[in-house]
Amino acid sequence: MRKKRVEIFIAGSDLCKPVIELVMRNVDSSHEVVISNVHNSDVASRAIRYGIGAVPAVVIDGNLTPC
Repeated sequence: MRKKRVEIFIAGSDLCKPVIELVMRNVDSSHEVVISNVHNSDVASRAIRYGIGAVPAVVIDGNLTPC
């Protein structure tokens, strides 16, 4: 069984911590969680492709969640 990929886009501020904690409380071993900092240019490019205009943002299996 393939794990669901949950990617949390952050900017490294304290405002992102509650979202990281919320996601971590609600996933199990069937999820792969990746925390990506948009200060990295590759991550920023991916964020733009997903249509992310503000962080924190959560993408599950390539779909931006309506947070």
